[in-house]
Amino acid sequence: MRIFTRVRRLQDRLSISAALISGITIPLLPATAEVHESWEFGFQTGYLVQAGDNTPIDYHLIPIEWIALAPNHFSGSFGDSGKNFWSIRPRFALITEIFAKGPESYYLAFSAAPVLTIGREDFDFAWFAMIGGGFGALDSTDVEGGQGQDFTLNWFAQSGITWAAAENITLLGGIMFQHLSNGGQTDPNPGIDAVGFTFGISGSF
Repeated sequence: MRIFTRVRRLQDRLSISAALISGITIPLLPATAEVHESWEFGFQTGYLVQAGDNTPIDYHLIPIEWIALAPNHFSGSFGDSGKNFWSIRPRFALITEIFAKGPESYYLAFSAAPVLTIGREDFDFAWFAMIGGGFGALDSTDVEGGQGQDFTLNWFAQSGITWAAAENITLLGGIMFQHLSNGGQTDPNPGIDAVGFTFGISGSF
């Protein structure tokens, strides 16, 4: 039985590779939904660069996030095979963001978001997406175009791929958009719009 199972998985993966080469887009999806039935803790970092015109300053940011993912709050399956699944669970993060370029030097914050994951039970990859936000504080300055005060709100959108690299271990990579602003509490209120890549690792217990 194990030999037949391995052959079938190999055939499935070869089929996906052939489809990708031929230009057909097929979502890459994860080994099992069971990893979402327990708490997951991890670390994420990346590099973001100024993308909007809110400020003339060319900000470069390095987000460092300690992440906690709660078990599934909502989940289900779809498709004729019943192996395709989706899940939604809460994600919480403590953020230490380093300003690689810009008059400020750090941003300490909290954020939360619901994470949508779509996958297939017999594959090691999954697609995820989230939109969320939070609040924190940075070391504001009097530099023109800089942030107007220490208290700063954050809003972000992120999407990418997760890979079940080993039992209870998941690697992730994706793209992220982040907006930092004090909600119009100062005038001017330049804010920061930044976009870039992220990568990280998490484990379930």
